[in-house]
Amino acid sequence: MSGWTRSTLADVVTLQRGHDLPAASRGKGQVPVIGSFGVTGFHDVPKYKGPGVAIGRSGASIGVATYVEDDYWPLNTALFVKDFKSSDPRWAFYLLDSIDFTAFNSGSAQPSLNRNYLANIEVNVPPVSEQRAIAATLGALDDKIESNRRKTQLAQELLRAQYRSWFSKYSPWGGRAPKSWQEGKLRDVVDAVRESIKPGVYADRPYIPIDAIPMNSVGLDGARPNDEARSSLFAFEKNDILVGAMRVYFHRVALAPFPGITRNTTFVLRPRLAQSLAYCLLTCDSDDTIAYAEATSKGSTMPYAVWDGALAEMPVLIPDPSALGAFEELTFALIEQIRDQLFETQTLIALRDSLLPELLSGRIRVPAEEAAA
Repeated sequence: MSGWTRSTLADVVTLQRGHDLPAASRGKGQVPVIGSFGVTGFHDVPKYKGPGVAIGRSGASIGVATYVEDDYWPLNTALFVKDFKSSDPRWAFYLLDSIDFTAFNSGSAQPSLNRNYLANIEVNVPPVSEQRAIAATLGALDDKIESNRRKTQLAQELLRAQYRSWFSKYSPWGGRAPKSWQEGKLRDVVDAVRESIKPGVYADRPYIPIDAIPMNSVGLDGARPNDEARSSLFAFEKNDILVGAMRVYFHRVALAPFPGITRNTTFVLRPRLAQSLAYCLLTCDSDDTIAYAEATSKGSTMPYAVWDGALAEMPVLIPDPSALGAFEELTFALIEQIRDQLFETQTLIALRDSLLPELLSGRIRVPAEEAAA
């Protein structure tokens, strides 16, 4: 590899443990606070100038890499780059992201990284101009992934605002619910589907356990391999509504973009009325519904929401068919955007993850001129 050198990690970057900053001591601001799994909150005073790069230092977060453009505060649960030396910062992030740090665990019961043990890790180092080209190539994919997520978040905020306007404030009807609407229960608008299956059935379907359902997002952002689905399984269909029942206060509600498999820790809810998908999804997603589910949950250490005789009995006001149809037409494009962004994002992530080791090893070269493109 012409122009590349074989060096050690200590020759490329200087790592240092971050600094303690309890949540109670954080001021209100926009300074990202980097923890073991990424940005964990914000503060009003930065500790270091951006850009910043850090990796998780302990537990399951060992080696999880984070990159921020702005000034930041790294927590003591992370190792951050104190000195990039002559390296391009974003390339250094991708370099750290490509290393399997689990082999350098210095802990015993609790896995941990000691920066002194990492100093002699051998790495391939391209010229800075090629570092920038590599960072630009991978960064373009990451920027597109982040752009998709931001667009989905904005679409979701608009969707929720439209729901509140129609079904909480009754804005299209002068602030009052039409007399043609009926009082009912949540079970009147959605059915709880319990299609129990054994492992290996529907072997071509993605697996969505409860922790694969994002918090406060009605769109999925990933799936697990089917062979991880091993017990207490339910099947679901496209456009079913998935609601995390275990510790329901985490607010895990999402619209299924494909037929799949989940576990019995997740409710599978299916709209009963024609043209009611948007209304049913956003009713299940509402803070009032989550609060009702939490209030009627069973268990203390690990509370579970209960459907029969509990959440199913939550009072709802059921719009007439014309209102449901009008709201479905108004929101259909946003629903599709949120539901289907998963497919493009997964493609981009797969491409990024396949390119990362090839570019960082030099097996695939990027002309340095592309850094400026």
